[in-house]
Order: sequence, then C-alpha cells, then structure tokens
Amino acid sequence: MLKVTTRKLEDMKKVLMDGNVSSPAETYFVVKSPGQNITILLPNMLGMEFNKTFGHYHKPAYPEKYTVLYGDGAVLMQRLKDPENYYGSISEVKFVRLKLNEEFLIPEGFGHILVNLGPSLLITRDDWDDKNAEHMYDPIAEKKGMGYYVLRNADGGVAFSRNPNYEDLPELICP
Repeated sequence: MLKVTTRKLEDMKKVLMDGNVSSPAETYFVVKSPGQNITILLPNMLGMEFNKTFGHYHKPAYPEKYTVLYGDGAVLMQRLKDPENYYGSISEVKFVRLKLNEEFLIPEGFGHILVNLGPSLLITRDDWDDKNAEHMYDPIAEKKGMGYYVLRNADGGVAFSRNPNYEDLPELICP
C-alpha cells in the first residue's frame, strides 16, 4: 500500500542553519512502498541552504541504497564514533554528488540527507523497508541538522558551513 508524506517547512526549521526561513511551505514528499520509495525534493532554497531532507540514522545500523531518477543531487553522510550512541561524536563526514541512474549505497552506520543542487526537482528511489530498522530523527534535530550545512555560494556553486552544535567535527570529505 502506498503512503505519501509531505515534509513541511515548519518541521524543517529544526534542522536549518537559519530557522527564520519563511518559504516554501512544503519542501519534499516521500511516496512509501516497502522496498521501493520515491523522494521528491523541490528546487527551492531554504535561506542560503540548498533544499534537503530532514536527516536520520537507522536503528539498528542498516544500509540503504538510492538511485537518482531525475535532477542534480548529492548525499551528505556522517558516521557516529560509537554506533550505539546516536547523540555522540561524529568520526567521518562525506559529501558525494549523485549521478543520474547510478545506484548509491548509504553504508551501515551512517546518518544521511539528500540535497537538491539543481534548478529542477530531485527525484530518487530507495530500497528502504521499515521492517529493517527505525529512523532516528531526534539526534539530527537536537543538533539542528547534520555536521555541515550545504550552501549556495556567490557563484551559484556549492559551499559548506560547519554546524556549531557539533564538537570535534572532522573535516568534510568530498571524494
């Protein structure tokens, strides 16, 4: 059975660099069907940040595979130093551009967000099934987002800003 959820800006403010952003009212949609979900991110900016998903970890740690079906996007992932402490320190943070039609695996133990970097919709498919593990959103919300914010620079390209709510944050890896 299909289930459609909408992520509203009011909820996204918990994970934004600038909590005073006032539009858009809706930021992304997820069409859930166990083992084949579709995420649709609008091309809007959230202040200086590119539109993104809220972010979560899996409990217990479990991998997740994504495929970009349309648009220009990236994934920002971060690994916990202690995989049992979802509120603890981060050991690694990676930013990876996603290629159209290429599968990308979120490794076991990484929290992650999708980021829409383009002028159109970003549409992805993933293989998530809720029976595998639960989504842990609270650790990301408590720190007001992931370890880095993904911003548009003055030239329209990608820039990053450290989230000051993380201690001992490692340097960002952009392979």
